Amino acid sequence: MIGVYSSGKSELTLDRSRFIGSLFPIQTLEEVKLVLTELKKTHPSAAHIPFSYIIADQLYGDDDGEPSGTAGLPLLNLLKRAPIDCGLLVVIRYFGGRKLGSKRLRECFIQAGEMAINNSILGEVGERFLIHLVGPIEEMGHIHRFCMETGATIQNITYNNKIDAQLISNSLISGDVIKRLMNRWTLEDVQKERFVRPIKFEE
Repeated sequence: MIGVYSSGKSELTLDRSRFIGSLFPIQTLEEVKLVLTELKKTHPSAAHIPFSYIIADQLYGDDDGEPSGTAGLPLLNLLKRAPIDCGLLVVIRYFGGRKLGSKRLRECFIQAGEMAINNSILGEVGERFLIHLVGPIEEMGHIHRFCMETGATIQNITYNNKIDAQLISNSLISGDVIKRLMNRWTLEDVQKERFVRPIKFEE
């Protein structure tokens, strides 16, 4: 799956109408709603905020009041062509007082959307596991041995009366392995999350 590692933006003006494009990394429909809600707050005087998104097999494009077929579907086609499997493409329009006509309007949305995608860095969507361990201060060496044997890496570690360690692993480590290697440590939490690693596409 291809997602958005770094968001890109764009802006163009035609006959005093402004088109502001943005490509956002998203993983869920809830994230789509949050982004759109925030954009409406930060651009209250925008005429329309059409958008499209793809989240795995969920695809949607919305003209947001623009003439049918001029914004939502063209933006969705840009995501498909990129190809992006997890992303939200938005083009905010400020009306300049002159009607552009459906053809020129559609071209502006496509151009702004293309520029936003081209200004972004795409990446491969992967999964990893966040492991939270707490252990005795005298067993500092155990956490390094654990990482060497399992392939996990230390994301963050703090010392107080105990060692509090946040680890990242690309694969799920069984409880039996953790217990064998870290028998005096407490497994506080394990969470799975998606992340995007940048990749380079051939020209």
